[in-house]
Amino acid sequence: MKLTLGNKIKLLRVREHLTQKQLAAQMGVTPQAASKWENDWAYPDILSLPNLSRILHISLDDLFSDDEALLVGDMRLEKISG
Repeated sequence: MKLTLGNKIKLLRVREHLTQKQLAAQMGVTPQAASKWENDWAYPDILSLPNLSRILHISLDDLFSDDEALLVGDMRLEKISG
């Protein structure tokens, strides 16, 4: 299964122990906007991506990578969800 950008944002948010509301507050958007990102209904503004990568502790290259075996810490992204 290919991870979408929304899947990655959600998995990384959970890894950082953030709620959608907390992520949204740090990003300066509504919780509904964060929900839309995670459900692939919308995408973060391109100018906000550096801030998103800092909050989620991931490089932009890795965030947009198609590599499903991308390592995040010592866990694989696809294993984070449980």
